[in-house]
Amino acid sequence: MATLPNSSYVDIIESRVSPFIEQVMRKKQITGLSIALVDENGVLFAEGYGRADIRGQQSATPHTVYKIGSITKLFTGTAAMQLAEKGLLDIDKPITEYLPEFSIKCRPGDLSLITARMLMTHHSGLPADCYHDYLSDDPHAFRKVIEYLKDFHLTFPPNTIFSYSNLATSLVGIIIERVSHLSYQEYIEQNILTPLGMNDTATTAGGASVALLSKAYSGGREVEDPMPRDAPAGAIFSNVLDMAQFTSMVLANGLHQGASILQSRTLAEMLRPQNEDIKLDLGFRIGLNWMLSRPTLSYAGRVCWHDGGTPHFFSVLVALPEVKLGAVVLSNSDGGMVNVHLIADEILKYAITVKTGKSAPVCDVWVAPSRIAEKRQSESPAGTFASASGIVRIFQYKGSLRVFLQGMQFSLIPTGDGWYSLRFLLFGLIPLKIAAVAGLRLTVRSMDGRKILGMEQNGLQAAFGVEYSPTPIPAGWSGSLGHYHLVTESKLPPFTAILLTMRDGALFIQVKARKIGKMSLVLGPISDTEGVILGFGRSGGETVELIPRNGVKILRMTGLEFVKS
Repeated sequence: MATLPNSSYVDIIESRVSPFIEQVMRKKQITGLSIALVDENGVLFAEGYGRADIRGQQSATPHTVYKIGSITKLFTGTAAMQLAEKGLLDIDKPITEYLPEFSIKCRPGDLSLITARMLMTHHSGLPADCYHDYLSDDPHAFRKVIEYLKDFHLTFPPNTIFSYSNLATSLVGIIIERVSHLSYQEYIEQNILTPLGMNDTATTAGGASVALLSKAYSGGREVEDPMPRDAPAGAIFSNVLDMAQFTSMVLANGLHQGASILQSRTLAEMLRPQNEDIKLDLGFRIGLNWMLSRPTLSYAGRVCWHDGGTPHFFSVLVALPEVKLGAVVLSNSDGGMVNVHLIADEILKYAITVKTGKSAPVCDVWVAPSRIAEKRQSESPAGTFASASGIVRIFQYKGSLRVFLQGMQFSLIPTGDGWYSLRFLLFGLIPLKIAAVAGLRLTVRSMDGRKILGMEQNGLQAAFGVEYSPTPIPAGWSGSLGHYHLVTESKLPPFTAILLTMRDGALFIQVKARKIGKMSLVLGPISDTEGVILGFGRSGGETVELIPRNGVKILRMTGLEFVKS
């Protein structure tokens, strides 16, 4: 694919977007970053900023190769749908027809209901991750996932809620191998990378060009960035020029230089919302491996995207099928985690203006109460909820609604349709605007006889918590409170210690998670030896086991074991 400079795009990006990128990089300590803007015909603009290698004095360029993290899932989904086109895979058949040895404990749900479609939409109910052997230099280590899952429980019944899972994508990779009779890496290279001319893209660390490969950085310091076990979920290396070719193929309805990578109807199915009938997903929409909810750009029509994050590389790909524009942003530093999204949106907002004349609407996240005073909420949201942020309490105070969340008190301001924005109350009295809650709204919905707490952050909606009433804590758990430390050998575990504690009649698992910080997870005990993390999100529904072994107590969760100190 040729680079096709367009003076209008070049002028506006260099004058408006590049200064923004440089400012963000300085503020967030992003060492190196590359971008590309594309349409259905090719690259409109590509540039690198900062350094790919400080010690080697290598600048970041459009040719710089980065880890793309979970954007890899788009390639895995594309491969699966190519095999579906050939009649080798039926994405609506139980995956046990392709993986007969697959097994998982099913307290909720039935594993025979799980299909490849559910794996690709993150609705299978499989846990998010198994941190035992989570990192591996063996590109085929993901095949072990089937064996590991035998010791896990489903987190939710299949097809009931979006629950992101790297393990699910690894199963798709294994299915690709079974039906194609090629290794996962061979299939991707032969059927996607080579036809698209993605010559600098690699499926393994050994295949990446040393001369082009960026180093990884944290706070400006070079650091190691190990390889994940779950290769189909996040192991591809690429640069923005190669990723532009993939994005351009999507914008061209599956075609690349006249050749079909995907049939147009197949691509249309991948980009179709698959979960519109899933009540617990609220307003969130997902296709087959493609995220479809991105309100910041929705004024330009459908928005299809995926991001990626390894320990230190962060990336995002966004495609706008209606206006035939797309953007790729790849970075080599911790500071890119959220900011690659801001940069991609900024690129596309200006590009949309150049191409269509449309400007991004101006939105005020604060809604004045007087504007919606006549709108009444259909049901009181008051209640106590278990969530990934611990216990959330919504209550009435002197005629107004308040919420206690993560140790802070906020007033709730109704914004219509049952949603509330948050305003921080200093000392529980003085209202202040703070950036942490700008764009954040809460709602409470009744679903299947229980109250669900929903959250919206900058327009993205998801179930967040579930109504909670403390229940008697079994003696097995109440007699096991205290500190636990990690004993499973694991490179870069999400956390290394657990505090099992009780407060106000509730049982908590407190951890300090890497890149997230302190988490206080509500544990619902179901026996003397098993409990379930309540609420939704990455940890929601996970089973925690309490195991006596050789006179000591062991907590097992996410594939890791912790011994009582």
